[in-house]
Amino acid sequence: MLPAALVDQHWPRHCLVALSGGMDSMLLALLAWSLQKSGTGEGSLVWMYIHHGLRAAADLEVIWLHRLAAITDVPLEVRSVHTSRFARRYGLGLEEAGRKLRYASLQSAARRLQLPAILVAHHADDYLESLLIQFCRASGPRALQTMPLTQYAHHGPEIWRPLLFLERLQIQDLMERYQIPWLRDESNRSPRFQRNRIRSQITPLLRQEGCRPVRIWQNYHSAADLEHPPLDFGAHQIEYLQLDRNLFHLLRSDPIDRLKAILDPALNCLGLAPADRRLLHTIYEQMQRSLRKPGACFQINYKNQSLWMHAAGKGPIWLVRMDAACLQIFATHTPEHAVDERGTFVKSSIEGHDCDAHSARLTACGAHENGGRRMFVVYNHQHRQYSLAPDQEIIAWRPGLRWTLPNGQHQAVKKAFQTYRIPLFVRPRIPLIYNSQKGLVETLCLSFWEDLKDVGR
Repeated sequence: MLPAALVDQHWPRHCLVALSGGMDSMLLALLAWSLQKSGTGEGSLVWMYIHHGLRAAADLEVIWLHRLAAITDVPLEVRSVHTSRFARRYGLGLEEAGRKLRYASLQSAARRLQLPAILVAHHADDYLESLLIQFCRASGPRALQTMPLTQYAHHGPEIWRPLLFLERLQIQDLMERYQIPWLRDESNRSPRFQRNRIRSQITPLLRQEGCRPVRIWQNYHSAADLEHPPLDFGAHQIEYLQLDRNLFHLLRSDPIDRLKAILDPALNCLGLAPADRRLLHTIYEQMQRSLRKPGACFQINYKNQSLWMHAAGKGPIWLVRMDAACLQIFATHTPEHAVDERGTFVKSSIEGHDCDAHSARLTACGAHENGGRRMFVVYNHQHRQYSLAPDQEIIAWRPGLRWTLPNGQHQAVKKAFQTYRIPLFVRPRIPLIYNSQKGLVETLCLSFWEDLKDVGR
């Protein structure tokens, strides 16, 4: 057990600790555990490990941490996330994607466990590295106030950073002095990541010049630090997710309370407010009304200013932010006319979100010598280039469209969407390459959705 002097802080007594097994988080987790064991505080303590699906060693780390949790008698939560897929979907780097998924997972777990605080192991060197990264991005003065001691997320538990008064070398000294084991993540040494390059090449030089990260952090974080700025999950936060339909079969007793227990963690992942009674009753009434027909599956189609909740047939239940990129119509531009005089992309002829009966016709700009042309399409945070023949154009789906299968046969585009499980709310927004002379769609640009690939001749 760590000495009481190290844990004499006003930490929250009921908390979820983010535990990776690394040096910093191991010290934080054992400090929180020592605080409870010392008798200075009674409360609920849970550790949580996020498996990012990037390293084979993570499976062994989970086993090691389970053993540690058994020895200390602390509950351990393990959450697996698909970082690479999330990064590809939203055009993010692995570091940023991992951070967004990590915070979303921690917030969701803390809310489910009814814990009002989350402890993370950021220390003063982390602050300095983040500050340098912000300077590289030409951030303004507010970058100096990043990483406050406590920070709240909208409608979620507070984030606490108790180790900000320590530097990395101090933490390492404590770990060695008290013979605390920790796990070493080799990816932290990879020059592939910007933070690692700054950590290995720049901060050692600053330290030689007398730079002390703790002093810098203290200079720019007064007691008002303490204004608790909300967490910024960035422009590319989680915008939609799906829930298993079977979860909703548990609503026979206390249906409204059970429905709230299912929806609130999902809404939190989307950065939305918890479900209020009006939302819950509306959704439950829609479900019950659709089940009146014999053999029917429940259906949901609920919209408000921030959320679209949809379920049809036997498919999953989709929860989508109303400002999600997948609900916007695609934009097109040519290489020669990539931006207009205002510096923005040339948009397609479709306005707004309702594009069922419209098409985005391309101009003849950017023509090739063979009469074809190149066209860029932007949709759902992705940007792709297509080579079009003179008789081809990019259109949005509308009822009655047919397409040419790779084997030459014809089929309704709607049937293809069903085969590839494209949600109803996405179908009118998927770009299609249409042959105006043949009156047929020749390519379904499905690569804009999830991990699918374009399909066509």
